Amino acid sequence: FTQSEQPADVPLDLYLNKATIQGPRESTRYLIDRHLRLLDIGMGSLPFLALLTLAALSVGLLTLEFGATRIKIGALVALAILIVWVLGVREVATTKVNRFEAKLLDALDLMQAALQGGETPQSAIITTGNASNGMIKHEFTELGRSLALGMPIDRASARMLDLYDSEGVRMFVQALRVKWQVGGDLADLMKSANRIIRARVMLRIKLASQLSGAKYASILVAIAPYAVVPFFLANN
Repeated sequence: FTQSEQPADVPLDLYLNKATIQGPRESTRYLIDRHLRLLDIGMGSLPFLALLTLAALSVGLLTLEFGATRIKIGALVALAILIVWVLGVREVATTKVNRFEAKLLDALDLMQAALQGGETPQSAIITTGNASNGMIKHEFTELGRSLALGMPIDRASARMLDLYDSEGVRMFVQALRVKWQVGGDLADLMKSANRIIRARVMLRIKLASQLSGAKYASILVAIAPYAVVPFFLANN
């Protein structure tokens, strides 16, 4: 970004919001790789999918072994289990990203307080990492260490953006890049980013609470036919 890209009469909140709503388009294989890295599963997407496929086929063969008379039934059970496992991994990874984004709000408050106390942006990042815990502590510590080693802000923030890619994280990283590449008051950037991210997190929590019943009902309806297959096979 350059200074000419932000008109003087555009509020900073709107500028950050508009600049970070859309994430990059990514392939399915890259998304699976990112989910596996996020969940600390030490394998690539292809071996992981091959392992899941093998396990699903094993369950399908067991279904045939216990009385299913048609190969289509076993194949359908195997396919359903494979889909459920893949969607389960995505759901767990998405939940972890959302939890990181929610905890990022407290980190931004700490960072803003450190900046207002007179610390430099790099020192404020390190202070925030030391005062935090869990995922936030690890990512901010890595970010501060990379900046201390002289790494450009784009490369230093690439890990956090890659693992926890969400609107809030993109907005935070964008604010850091604006500060390092253009300049300005980072405390004001953090304040504006915090306000926008907080509104988004609260909206997501509200929507999740309203849609949770329909979500779990749809999951139950989808799983129920396959759950009763062993019962009918046992009776027959």
